[in-house]
Amino acid sequence: METEIKRQLPGTLQKLVDEIETHGHQEILLKFDPNLSCAASARCLYGNCGQPGATSPDSLQMVLTFGKDIAATTNVYQEPFAVVCHELGHLRRWIVDGVPGLYRIEGLPESSIDPDEDPIKRLFTTSGIDEQIEHCAIDGALPKYGFDVPRTSFQALWDSFPSPPWESLTSMKWVLLQEWIRTEILTQDTHLQQHAEGIMRRFGVFDQAKHLTDSFKVLLTSPDKMNAKFGMLLLLGIAFRIPLHLFWFIDRRPGILEIRQIPTAFEVRTNKGTQVFTYQLPQQPQQISEGETPCLS
Repeated sequence: METEIKRQLPGTLQKLVDEIETHGHQEILLKFDPNLSCAASARCLYGNCGQPGATSPDSLQMVLTFGKDIAATTNVYQEPFAVVCHELGHLRRWIVDGVPGLYRIEGLPESSIDPDEDPIKRLFTTSGIDEQIEHCAIDGALPKYGFDVPRTSFQALWDSFPSPPWESLTSMKWVLLQEWIRTEILTQDTHLQQHAEGIMRRFGVFDQAKHLTDSFKVLLTSPDKMNAKFGMLLLLGIAFRIPLHLFWFIDRRPGILEIRQIPTAFEVRTNKGTQVFTYQLPQQPQQISEGETPCLS
């Protein structure tokens, strides 16, 4: 990272930059884009993608793009440099921890950058599903660097959900699930959590959603970060009835840069290594019917 820019960061973030660049064996490339639809964005740019006969990229470049001021705040990240910490958190997960990124889900768009698009359509993309997992890990770690966990769920939002029957069952279940993940994992407000639980019970989706977030909590603290990510992807695939053979991830561990499918079986230890969970992909995954949006069934 450019020295002049790096010096503007808090000390905790300067050390984070050093850690990422040391593991990545390269500097983080900084860009400024006044047309960026968000305050900042971290990406890994890959070489050779989309070339005829290429199955995996042959190079990686870490990039951090800002819309304007690197200390800019947002409605969610209200402390200066909290946005930067969040984006560096993405790079740390990818480069330092070697956590696989969801590269493609066959049949779903890669991403959406239109800020005016329906938020359901924006989130139900390959990057949107991946971020449901990554944001749980990244935002939960912000206090390590001197920032508060951002509040992304509010009672007014929960109270705005209409009662069944819903015009679109699949879309409504997706909204409920993503909001439940935010509330249960990233919110410390027990009153809001109890309020959300009551609504989820009333809508008949609490038990399945609670099982999902309970499993997430175990996996997020596991030392087996790569397999833990596979486990969370598997759980989301089952929840949304997406066949797991449609998932492709990118392996960025040191000395490796390959696009692969999720392994058919893997083990994940708990944070103290006292228990091992074994995951196995369903042999006959639930197929999505033509014209159907994947959903929490």
